[in-house]
Amino acid sequence: MNDAHEHPQLDRLAHLLAVLTPEFQQRSLLLEELAEHYPPSLDSARRVFERDIDALRRLGFLINKEDRRPPRYALHGHNRSLALSYDEVDILTLVRDAFGDTHPRSAVLQALLQRVTDHLPAKQQAIYAQHSTLSRLISLPVDDKLDLALIDRLKQAISAKHMIHFAYQSSGRPTLTRHPKVEPYDLEYYEQHLYLVGYSHLSGWVHDFRVDRIHDEVDFGALHNNVQWDRRRSITFRYRASSLLARAISQRFEDQHEVARAEDGSVTLEAKGRNEFFIIQALMRYRSEVELLSPDYLRTRMRQEIEKMRAVYEESVDP
Repeated sequence: MNDAHEHPQLDRLAHLLAVLTPEFQQRSLLLEELAEHYPPSLDSARRVFERDIDALRRLGFLINKEDRRPPRYALHGHNRSLALSYDEVDILTLVRDAFGDTHPRSAVLQALLQRVTDHLPAKQQAIYAQHSTLSRLISLPVDDKLDLALIDRLKQAISAKHMIHFAYQSSGRPTLTRHPKVEPYDLEYYEQHLYLVGYSHLSGWVHDFRVDRIHDEVDFGALHNNVQWDRRRSITFRYRASSLLARAISQRFEDQHEVARAEDGSVTLEAKGRNEFFIIQALMRYRSEVELLSPDYLRTRMRQEIEKMRAVYEESVDP
């Protein structure tokens, strides 16, 4: 069940560890060496790579990063004696039990937790082996309409780099849209929904397809060797982060870098996003702490979304 070959994420982490060294190496060179384990799209590969680095750090691996262009990474050993408090062990148990066995990411999560807890002292191992007393009080907001068989097929297509085609029910549209050629990149879970990230030849853009809106049988076809994965378009945009948010700026988007810093402490950043939906949804999570500056058409889209929300709340309702 926890065989790395059944779970590409774990297999990818193992190969990444194998190529990291105590000497700093450029991310571009690492991705070139690990090309068969990462998405063909450069933007997607970088994003998955950064997530993998974060995952290894959470497992106790000491990885240093030099923030230059391109960034460089070095491995400084595995902190096998990483100490966890009893409260932290209980939280790990809570996370394990809350996900259960039916969540789409359950197998990967269980394998990662196992690697984290393998070196706990015997007493903490015994605590982790028990069911969390808090797990019955919470449940993760997983959509119960998810088709696990479909998710498995999508995972297979992503791993094998197979083209797929399907009908999709877009929000607000009465009819299905047929996408005859979609190159699947990744599955991402956010905002209480599971999304297939893929490039549609119909639109020429990378989309976030909600998995529960994919209809009909998902058919597969091998990708031809002449498919140019690096041609995928992304949107370059700028946004301003407040002084509060700027104190702890993280790599929220691909190729994010600082453009200007104002006297009030706010920072203007430039970055790339795979599509309009992804950029707007990501920025709206920070509410008034960020402002989308450009391009103009995307700023207009953001303003329209805000006006829709304001219109909803302007209506009076009976308590």
